[in-house]
Amino acid sequence: MKLKKIAACIFACLSLTCVACATSGSPAPNAPQDDVQKRWETLSDQEKNQVYEIMEERAKTESALLEKYAQLGLIDEEKAEELQKHIEKRMEEMKKEGVFPGAGKGPREEGRRKTA
Repeated sequence: MKLKKIAACIFACLSLTCVACATSGSPAPNAPQDDVQKRWETLSDQEKNQVYEIMEERAKTESALLEKYAQLGLIDEEKAEELQKHIEKRMEEMKKEGVFPGAGKGPREEGRRKTA
């Protein structure tokens, strides 16, 4: 039960940081993701790289936190490694696809649109 609570907290923190990144710098917090992506595409490579550098630092911090959780026995090492691999994969895909960080359209995004 304790592990589920910790995993839920980690997920909540990751989700909140993605939401914060998605809404920062946009003129309206409810701007459509397509609009945000279009604005992202107008940035220079240097500007995008600055954002990606910050995102990579955040990913390193998240990985370090997961390592510490595993060291303290809060989560098992396998779960920590699984989450770290997910973080790495997310960074690689984000840079490869050239998308705005946090602009993914997953099931939660679709759910928010239905209730809004």
